[in-house]
Amino acid sequence: MADSKKGTLERQLRNVRIRAGLNVLLRQTAIVLGLAGVAAALAVAVERVFAIQVISSISAISAGAVAVLLAAMLAALRIPNRMQVAVLIDGQLGAKERFSTALALTGSDDPFALAAEAEAHQAAKRLNVRGHFPVRPSLHWIGPATTWAVAAAIFFLMPAMDVLGNQARKQANLQKAAALAEAKTEVEKAAAKVKAMVSQANAPQLAMELDKIGELSDEQKPADVRRQAIKKLGKLGDRLRELQKNQKDTGLGDARNMLKDLRGTPNAFDNKLNRALAQGDFAGAAKMIRDALEKLNSGKLSPADKEALGKQLSDLAEQASKIGDPDKQVADMLGRQGMDAATARKLAGMSEQDVRNALKDQGLSDEQIDKMMEKMSQCRNGAQTCQKIAQQLGECNLPGSGVNPNGLIALSDSLDDLGQQQAGEMSLADALSEMEGAIARLGEGDCQGSMGGIGEGEGDPNGAGIWVPSDADGQGMGAGGGRARAWGARATANPEDVGLTGTGVRNKPTKDNEIIGSWLVKGQQVRGESKRKLTTAVQASKDAAAEAIRESKIPRKYEGPVKKYFGGMEAAADPNSP
Repeated sequence: MADSKKGTLERQLRNVRIRAGLNVLLRQTAIVLGLAGVAAALAVAVERVFAIQVISSISAISAGAVAVLLAAMLAALRIPNRMQVAVLIDGQLGAKERFSTALALTGSDDPFALAAEAEAHQAAKRLNVRGHFPVRPSLHWIGPATTWAVAAAIFFLMPAMDVLGNQARKQANLQKAAALAEAKTEVEKAAAKVKAMVSQANAPQLAMELDKIGELSDEQKPADVRRQAIKKLGKLGDRLRELQKNQKDTGLGDARNMLKDLRGTPNAFDNKLNRALAQGDFAGAAKMIRDALEKLNSGKLSPADKEALGKQLSDLAEQASKIGDPDKQVADMLGRQGMDAATARKLAGMSEQDVRNALKDQGLSDEQIDKMMEKMSQCRNGAQTCQKIAQQLGECNLPGSGVNPNGLIALSDSLDDLGQQQAGEMSLADALSEMEGAIARLGEGDCQGSMGGIGEGEGDPNGAGIWVPSDADGQGMGAGGGRARAWGARATANPEDVGLTGTGVRNKPTKDNEIIGSWLVKGQQVRGESKRKLTTAVQASKDAAAEAIRESKIPRKYEGPVKKYFGGMEAAADPNSP
């Protein structure tokens, strides 16, 4: 019976203690939440006033975890013990210390202690724990509710002041980062397109250097990124031009123009070979030679076909040999430059130093003489290429048997080499065109205002900028064509400071008033007697168009229509042409 009494008393004490502990926890939570509300209000106010990010997902989660831990620790320290609960019950029920006395005298055999314990047990039976010890928030919750209301009011109602200008700096940094990323993307795209063309041009070293264009510092400005890329592309463009010049010096382009004079062979085995050589399609001509060799080795050529093929190759060799006369070709080239026929023939037979002296005597500058000597060298190299082709064509014909297989093999290999060299020239021209386009596109990204460029001073007339030179023919790197593109403003003189200076060119008189150069001008047409055959005029126009295509004056995508146009004119001028 005594144990039953103890059990009832202990159970009630435990229930009251749990409820008292929950109330303590609620009170401590209210305190912690009040402090947290104050901190949140201060954090929001700091963000609004100084535009400094204080509240974030990480900081909110960390603060919440600290608040929960702190509330739990405070509650654990303030949970009442059994004696405090007994005193609490005595006070709540007005039990005159029955529960505390019974708890203090537990285990005593004193009659008074037993009587107190029995009385406490009876009181415990009547105790309504839920009614006397409810679990509910206290007035302490007014504080956190107020502080969080203030924090919410600051958050929704207080405008951003940005006293220190942090938000403006942050926005500027974001815009700068976006512009920098955009500039790097533009540079990478431009470098990728140029690299594809350079790889086709068989220039691996340049392709590797293009990979380094994208290696730019994050500390640079977008304009600096574009300028640096333009500088690098400009240097690589100079190297491409040097490679193009070296290839042009071999005279392959001149040889192609010379071979256009090839005509069809009567009773030829296949005049397609003549046309392929005349059109400068060396790869196609090499394939035709290999096909003929395959038919020869397989016994598919009849004696008549062998004889026709041999005579065709012999005729082509004779034509190419005549075409490849260096002095004649140089004289014709000088004639197309505006020099009279007699002087051109005279210069064609001179040594290099004598030619220089003669041109100097005619009043040409050193730069003009260098360009003329360069053209003459290319012309001679082209003539030598024609002579080499003529020699190999001649070795393909064997008197009696008709065709020499070894000669056909050597000829096809040589034409293949010329075809690869020709493809390299075209790839270099395409790569250079793409590089110039990339420079123009990157430069357009830097355009500011009417100056058409941006210098280091963002439009400062005295600011230093970047100038990308045009090529020798006046074709600039810009999208406008024909004009060089400059990046950077330039200072101008006083508009009222205008002066004129008399200048003139002193030419050394020549014998018989020889014409040094001639030009075509717009004006009234004068009737006169034609001194030049239509076929010669058409051929000169074809040569000029071919040279324009080689030097990228005419885009390569128009090469086909241009050839077709002059081919039609040639057919009209010479009905006997193939």
